[in-house]
Amino acid sequence: MHTALTHEKTPITGKEAARYGTSLNVSRFLATPNTVRDWHTAGLKVYTWTANWPPAWEKAKTADVDAVLTDRVEPYKEWARTACGPTATAAP
Repeated sequence: MHTALTHEKTPITGKEAARYGTSLNVSRFLATPNTVRDWHTAGLKVYTWTANWPPAWEKAKTADVDAVLTDRVEPYKEWARTACGPTATAAP
């Protein structure tokens, strides 16, 4: 079974987050290229929330998160098809 830590306000290292599971659900405000790299190095999948507009989606893409959690699924899918390529919105 996979487990995840949902984390919101304070910075957290990959080492700290990895104690709680295999993935990190994190506020989009904490996901930067450097923090995501650290979390990935710790073996975590990184999911950012709640990204509801193109600037937030672009930031998540730049940070290299594994997935975006959004309330605006159809607009996100349309954006991702052009910004990220056809496989970005494919089901696993």
